[in-house]
Amino acid sequence: MPTPLVQVVTGSISSKTSKARNKIRQFFKNQDKELSINRGRELLMAQFHEHDMIANKFMDKKHMDKVLQKTSYKTEEALFAAIGFGEVGAISVFNRLTEEERREEEKAKARAEAEELVKGGEVKVENKKDTLKVRHEGGVVIQGASGLLIRIAKCCNPVPGDTIVGYITKGRGVAIHRQDCMNLQAQDNYEQRLIDVEWEDNNTTKDYIAHIDIYGLNRAGLLNDVLQVLSNTAKMISTVNAQPTKDMKFANIHISFGIPNLSMLTTVVDKIKSVPEVYSVKRTNG
Repeated sequence: MPTPLVQVVTGSISSKTSKARNKIRQFFKNQDKELSINRGRELLMAQFHEHDMIANKFMDKKHMDKVLQKTSYKTEEALFAAIGFGEVGAISVFNRLTEEERREEEKAKARAEAEELVKGGEVKVENKKDTLKVRHEGGVVIQGASGLLIRIAKCCNPVPGDTIVGYITKGRGVAIHRQDCMNLQAQDNYEQRLIDVEWEDNNTTKDYIAHIDIYGLNRAGLLNDVLQVLSNTAKMISTVNAQPTKDMKFANIHISFGIPNLSMLTTVVDKIKSVPEVYSVKRTNG
């Protein structure tokens, strides 16, 4: 009979002790969470101080809600606690809170650089459409800004008639690219440095280098027939490279030549396509 009494009393004591332990753990957990919330808030505010930005401007409900929508945290306190615990970096939250502002600043900076470049020409650009015109006689300049450094981008080699954009480079003026240039689009935040430009006209005495790849049957006289077409239409042939395929049945021909505009380039390509046993002709970047 004594044994059951001992077991009942022991079980009761054990139960109370377990609840007490859990309560103590919960107390310290809540205390740690509160400390982490405060610590996380301080770490985040320190980022704003380090970047000379006003924390209250970005840590309001509007900005915080946008950040919370992109995370798994439901409340500001939970996010601050995660920063305090070290689960989330304060710099990553700072970047998300300020990304729109920083993006606008970059755009403004790019516009300011463009205006500064134009001012460097000591003249005003007179263009009601805010589109700078590219003149190409004897070189490339932007109309109304003779002191502005302009160059044709060699990665895509635009010719008059191509749709073009101006890209503000660091210390090298404005580079003129084809609008579909893959090299340009691979640049980080490239859109922030673009300015609208267009050819002044498509008639010019200056030649621009164009590149084409030709694929056809590896027959006798194929290269001569292609070069004959070019000699009748293009003023200058820069490079010619012809290679057979591994099985020697087909040939790849790469040619660079001078051309005044896109219209003439299209004419040359169409004529080469009409050469017997030529299967494809395509323009390349180089």
